[in-house]
Amino acid sequence: RLDLLEGAVARYGDQPAVRLRHEDGSVTTWSYRELDRASRDFGAYLQKVAGLSRGDRVAIMLPNLLQYP
Repeated sequence: RLDLLEGAVARYGDQPAVRLRHEDGSVTTWSYRELDRASRDFGAYLQKVAGLSRGDRVAIMLPNLLQYP
């Protein structure tokens, strides 16, 4: 639900939402605000570049791993 993410962004904006440890030992951290921005950017890409309309459904198949949030 969109309201859950928006509420988390408003309440926890700069706090870590996702931490990923890479094979080389480095760590990438995304804040709630960064996660929100990335999801909005992806939605804009789907509408403006891929030509989908608002309300179209998209299925994304990813491995069940934290590296693919």
